[in-house]
Amino acid sequence: MSGADREISKTELLEVMGGRLDRGDLDLIGRAYDFGAACHEGQLRASGASYFEGHCAHVALHLYQLEMSPAVIIAGLLHESLRKTDTGPDALERRFGQEVAFLVAKVSELGELKYQHYRRHVTSLRKFFATVAQDARVIVIKLCDRYHNLQTLEHIPEEKRLRIAEESMLIHANFAQKLNLTQLQQQINDAALPYVLPEDWRRVKALQKAFLAKANKLVETIYRQCAAGLSKELGYTPAIDRRVKSTYSLYKKLKAKNWDIDAIYDIVALRVIVRDMKDCYQALGIIHARWQPLDSRFKDYIASPKPNGYQSLHTTIFSGDGLAVEIQIKTPSMHRNAEFGPASHLGYKGGQDKLLDREGAVKNQFDWLEQLELPEGGGDADEELKRLKTDLFEGHIFVKTPQGDVIDLPEGSTVLDFAFAVHTDLGLTARGGLVNGVYRALKTPLKAHDTVEIVTDRKVSPQSNWLDWVKTPNAKQRIRNNLARRDR
Repeated sequence: MSGADREISKTELLEVMGGRLDRGDLDLIGRAYDFGAACHEGQLRASGASYFEGHCAHVALHLYQLEMSPAVIIAGLLHESLRKTDTGPDALERRFGQEVAFLVAKVSELGELKYQHYRRHVTSLRKFFATVAQDARVIVIKLCDRYHNLQTLEHIPEEKRLRIAEESMLIHANFAQKLNLTQLQQQINDAALPYVLPEDWRRVKALQKAFLAKANKLVETIYRQCAAGLSKELGYTPAIDRRVKSTYSLYKKLKAKNWDIDAIYDIVALRVIVRDMKDCYQALGIIHARWQPLDSRFKDYIASPKPNGYQSLHTTIFSGDGLAVEIQIKTPSMHRNAEFGPASHLGYKGGQDKLLDREGAVKNQFDWLEQLELPEGGGDADEELKRLKTDLFEGHIFVKTPQGDVIDLPEGSTVLDFAFAVHTDLGLTARGGLVNGVYRALKTPLKAHDTVEIVTDRKVSPQSNWLDWVKTPNAKQRIRNNLARRDR
């Protein structure tokens, strides 16, 4: 069996997890493994692998690699125990606690939702989002479940593969992006691409293989020289690893560059992890003193983070042999946030290797889905899909109210979008807004981390030109509804 199909034993799983979890957590996970294996005894995957050892154990391992808590890992082990066995929620709660039982029940609810083409699956999506909004850790478990299913997709009937792969790219990969789970997002897209665009996938893989055949030795030389130079100047050896651009990311770049691979400068990258922010800039100076940088490619995401909070220094250097290599410089916390997003906010108590369950950032990440108004399915399908993707998956910024509440908005949103996001009545009576204490017009675009207070006037009412001042479908719909009522 391939790596994705192989069966993971209890001993192997606990041995891997022993690197981070303490004995009490490992004992509980071991008990969950035994319980799950007994529940699923005799059940097989389409590949012929044992259902539990060949799938559920993989899901738990992915969750461990995402640095999730023991409760979430156990829920991953048991995520199919309610749907595919005679186990009841009470039995789970008695053995593993209320939290695990809740997470497994919610994952089971997601498992009951059947995907259809977007013209017909709005109701299922509404249920899906309502479940995720209660606790976003549920979607993290589901994402790991889906990723492993994609890895073994060749074993299911061919007519189902395209549907599952398309759904994974539209829904699951984009949810991973919203959680800033960059690595998992790339893994889902890479696993789905061969089924969605098989010819393009083969073309990308061929170009990638030819490029790496030429570049690998040069990258290795730069790696050694970079490590030696930084160790000498910094006084310690930073962690450095090599990254090859994911297949799906390379596909998007190649499409944008008319399939000219020589026009892409970040196919290979070195990732340098230094101790603190000061060392980030010192390392940058050391690297620029050794190699010629491409000025147009330098990005300081530490001083100006991306809207999702990503921080790093990016520079592209020329090797002298015709190869351009991107170098990313960041601290350990910046790296963890880039890889795992809010799911990475785990720590240790008093140096005793006791994991703190600080997953609140994940649990509440999708509270806004409860307010998401999905179309009823009777309108134009293309328009409905466009609205869904805008609401869910466009680049987002986080803006605060004066009370400190965080409002999640698409990039390019205005003061008026903010007003409608807080409350419909606030939007309908908005005159302007105080943005970081300065009065601004309703059409003023907002930036990440702005603090906004809406100024209202009961004499104000929406005008048709307001539709040009907003970006969010919610605001547009509220304005249209108000204008239509006044025209009756």
